[in-house]
Amino acid sequence: MQKIAILYDASQAVLSTFDLDEVLQRILVIAQDYFHLQNVAILLLDKDTDQIRTQTSFALAPRSAASRGLTRSL
Repeated sequence: MQKIAILYDASQAVLSTFDLDEVLQRILVIAQDYFHLQNVAILLLDKDTDQIRTQTSFALAPRSAASRGLTRSL
């Protein structure tokens, strides 16, 4: 039942606004609440530079690992 509640809340966040940053912030709050997380972040891959960057985060140090230029390795 908890999985359904998480999916419902996430879908409501997506449907509530057209602003991507606001949607991602709401999803982070949901993740923090349901999973009792202290640090959460959404990282996106910049296809032009092939670098991972922090799109949005909560409770991370001001200079996160993503801002130090970590790149994707496969």
